[in-house]
Amino acid sequence: MAGKPPMTLHMMVHRNPGTYISIKRDEQNRFAYMFFDPAVSIAGWSYCRPIIAVDAMVLKSKYHGVLFVVVSKDANNQIFHLSFSVADPENNEAYISFFGEMRKAIQVRRELVFLSYRNQSITNGIRNVYPEAHHGICLYHFEKNLKQRHAKATVINPFQSAARSYKLEVFNQLMSQLKSVDKKTYIYIMEEPPERWAQSWFPRRRYDMLTKNMVSNLDLMLFKINSEGIKFIVDLKKRTCDCLEFQLDELPCPHAIAAINKRYFQKSVYFSKWYSKETWFKTYEGHVNIVGDQKSWDIPQTVESEITKHPDVEILQGRRQKKRHIPVTESVQLKSTKCSRCKQVGHNRTTCLPSPAPHPYFKKHTEKYSNIQ
Repeated sequence: MAGKPPMTLHMMVHRNPGTYISIKRDEQNRFAYMFFDPAVSIAGWSYCRPIIAVDAMVLKSKYHGVLFVVVSKDANNQIFHLSFSVADPENNEAYISFFGEMRKAIQVRRELVFLSYRNQSITNGIRNVYPEAHHGICLYHFEKNLKQRHAKATVINPFQSAARSYKLEVFNQLMSQLKSVDKKTYIYIMEEPPERWAQSWFPRRRYDMLTKNMVSNLDLMLFKINSEGIKFIVDLKKRTCDCLEFQLDELPCPHAIAAINKRYFQKSVYFSKWYSKETWFKTYEGHVNIVGDQKSWDIPQTVESEITKHPDVEILQGRRQKKRHIPVTESVQLKSTKCSRCKQVGHNRTTCLPSPAPHPYFKKHTEKYSNIQ
């Protein structure tokens, strides 16, 4: 941020009324913690689904520290930023302070769900500040942990299907299959309660934050749908389906869409308000005003006189890392070898065969061993 942090935050609140900020210092006035929640985020949060994703990133700047980021999803299934925070260490105290400030800034919603990677500090922070919320695990990070343990595709594929399945019997079947392939990995997975990562076990809605033609009807709002030899009962009045996807995601599943098409109903009627265009527009109806040039700021003397020193950190010796660590899940394209003689790909000039002129390396060895009988 340009200028002193207190001055910048003051101008953000001045230009954006309703913005929530908090900054803390230690006894020596060194920076310890800063929280920022724009007014537009506070207003738009009520139109997002009651699910919050939490992430933390280690800063590579001169003073190190940790950046906390909280996001949700809007009606168009796009990421909606809620809160930002910068703290010195990543520990229990930092997370408890972070969630405490966030609770002051945004209202507590019913059926609130938090999603994050497996981090004990995050778990402790949510448990202490949001005891009424349910804390789930991000499947992407869970799968990445399995890949770091060198789990094969015969384990990853049934795990992914089991975690995303809506029915308990399907979950049990896939996990039994995984157990028969790799019992050690199965034990590792089940050490984490399925209520935190499996769709079929999840006690609250996750809103999917993780056909073929079907015919035949029983009633105006009750349908029996055949899909690949399996029968599903769809109740459009109650908005339910035997696959459970319709009622848990509050979006018409393929079986419900077939029933809707059969009666020529309007599909948008059966979508939850969380996916509507109106809700999406209301999410972004506010806007963030820029603080402007620092020379035009009107800062009170009480704010301008505040002293905030940089955190007391040890500057490590050596050159800073510039290239990022490539995760296991990200594929890296290998450079192909190109011959400087014939310009073809797949070999170098030493092993070049298509070239009419033999390489001296081959000629030398040919003469050396030509007299051996």
